[in-house]
Amino acid sequence: MPSKDDRCEAVKARSRDISEGGVFVLCKTLPALGANMELIIRLPAAQGATAPLELEMTGEVIRLETPPGRENQWGFAVCARRTIFRSPS
Repeated sequence: MPSKDDRCEAVKARSRDISEGGVFVLCKTLPALGANMELIIRLPAAQGATAPLELEMTGEVIRLETPPGRENQWGFAVCARRTIFRSPS
């Protein structure tokens, strides 16, 4: 995740509402609105599959959510520019 001075840093977070068009990330560390993001999301192996998948996504932060008193539900939405599914290396 880009920091305030545009350096990249790795942050572990949870995600929800994943699609090729974007993702919502639950995270206490919020990026700036409009920030460019590169995300790698590890997905569990599908039933009958031998290996999990990774989703690589680049996009822009389009929304921040900070519900008062519910810091565990803070997060941000990313609108994807590019989405690739692949096997982890």
